Amino acid sequence: MPNANRVPTTQVPLTDPTTGLISRAWFRFFENLNTIVSDVYTPTLVNTTNIASSTPAICQYFQIYNVLTVSGQVTIQATATGACNLKMTLPVASKFTFSGQAAGTFATTTAGGTAQGAILADITNDQLEFRFTATNTTSTVYSFTATYQLVQ
Repeated sequence: MPNANRVPTTQVPLTDPTTGLISRAWFRFFENLNTIVSDVYTPTLVNTTNIASSTPAICQYFQIYNVLTVSGQVTIQATATGACNLKMTLPVASKFTFSGQAAGTFATTTAGGTAQGAILADITNDQLEFRFTATNTTSTVYSFTATYQLVQ
């Protein structure tokens, strides 16, 4: 797979001295820059364990080859204190085979809310899985970032 980070060295001229056209190395480099995609989406949330309500905000993502990074905010209210689990749809579908194919964190500055949690791949439903332990039932806004592999 080509690598957009491989900038041709200073010894490679921008133009081919024979044809006057852009050199092959530089052409490939610029062509690979088109593999970076970014957009916004509104995910669907599934209240799986101990979640009274959840609301997504419009989230953003970018994709470089087969790796995607998603970030945004969600509002979550736990039903009771204890273990909580929430699922979130992906902006680009992936067929996860193990939980480590996605990883991320989320945290809040909402006063009285649970401070942080982990995000991993849900291999059953091919979604992001938010896990945390609620210390109260306050409606809390969380900011998150997660990166996952695009598995076909």
